[in-house]
Amino acid sequence: MANGTPVANPGWDDIQGIFAPFRSQMMWRFNLGSYDDVAANAQIILLRILTIGDMPPPPYPPLTDAQITTFQTWVENGCPQTPLSAPSVSGAAPASAAAAPTLSAAPGGAGAPPQPAATRDRFRFP
Repeated sequence: MANGTPVANPGWDDIQGIFAPFRSQMMWRFNLGSYDDVAANAQIILLRILTIGDMPPPPYPPLTDAQITTFQTWVENGCPQTPLSAPSVSGAAPASAAAAPTLSAAPGGAGAPPQPAATRDRFRFP
């Protein structure tokens, strides 16, 4: 994200840099330094960044627009470990898009944030 410009096709290396400053703050929920943990919780993280606004947690400053756009693109691309190549001319979705976490109702009931199906049994969110 040189000069505040979002990464067009981010991979895990780009995402790790976003979360490095507050990685230890979230260790009680999941490891922000772990690809598997972040990919499994990507939809929740994005929800909390975009709508709830509690990520990153205080006392850390909010993410920049470039960081948010980069993370959102990474999630939309299916959380690839390596950057995707340019999209095909046909406009087909990248093959990794099918691997994106799916949301399901949270165990907390109505009003609780949704959780990725692969994560809800592993982690409990308030």
